[in-house]
Amino acid sequence: MNAYSSARRGYSISAATTQTDRRAEYDIIARLTHRLRATAVNERTSYAEYAKALHDNRLLWNTLAVDVADAEN
Repeated sequence: MNAYSSARRGYSISAATTQTDRRAEYDIIARLTHRLRATAVNERTSYAEYAKALHDNRLLWNTLAVDVADAEN
């Protein structure tokens, strides 16, 4: 490591930024939708990955349904 890279890392903005709840939900839904589309194309050759994506999708929507049903939401 040289002085330039050390200084650059020291003064750069941290990669771990704070997200709003809405942004975090969007990111999760976007990532899962991407996985579903990518694995659905090859569902015959990578059925295990497709089944995992479908399972994760169901978990996501169950979690969202519980959040919506909460009286404090």
